[in-house]
Amino acid sequence: LMNPSLILLDEPTSGLDATAALVLINVLQNLAETEGRALCASIHQPSFRIYDKLDSLLLLSGGRVLYRGWASAEFVTSYLSTNYQ
Repeated sequence: LMNPSLILLDEPTSGLDATAALVLINVLQNLAETEGRALCASIHQPSFRIYDKLDSLLLLSGGRVLYRGWASAEFVTSYLSTNYQ
């Protein structure tokens, strides 16, 4: 594939230390912004510094969607505490 508009990444930060994972996310974010790419990645337990760079979030549990939308930590926490008690 040459010049794809969508890039799917399965756990791109797995096996990396916190600094290398953040560098990778910065590179991917720059690619998305400068090259107009859409990125979709599965990231298990991202650090706050990585989570803070996310634009949107799809949160799954047991194969069901718990949340899909804006990745603001405050908003997601509020949404989950209101809708899933």
